[in-house]
Amino acid sequence: MKYFKFSQPKKKLGVNKKETIISKILNFAFSFIPKANPKYDKLIQFVDVWYIEYDDVNECIEKEIGLNENYQVILKMPFQNEYGYWLDTDMKFEDFQNRFGIEKIDEPEFFKKWNELE
Repeated sequence: MKYFKFSQPKKKLGVNKKETIISKILNFAFSFIPKANPKYDKLIQFVDVWYIEYDDVNECIEKEIGLNENYQVILKMPFQNEYGYWLDTDMKFEDFQNRFGIEKIDEPEFFKKWNELE
């Protein structure tokens, strides 16, 4: 396993989006489809730093932790009914290195954060 963290890429703020009739209809229609992260979907926007447990044998993410600007754990996945934000990505370790400038961490640091949220 490899453990690393990186800062959440920031979205541009201040874009004024008008909700059209079509988008309202689509939002209503999609509200009946079960979500992968029913409680955490609204918290993902507040994540400033991600902690990742990466399986380097199977080349996939096993666990992820989201921390807010105060470095407090606000979500961890998979956990209870929450599937995950990064878990279904096909990104390899090198992709995370190249795209996000990751910082390696050790297993105890990862699980210390993991255990902060029950």
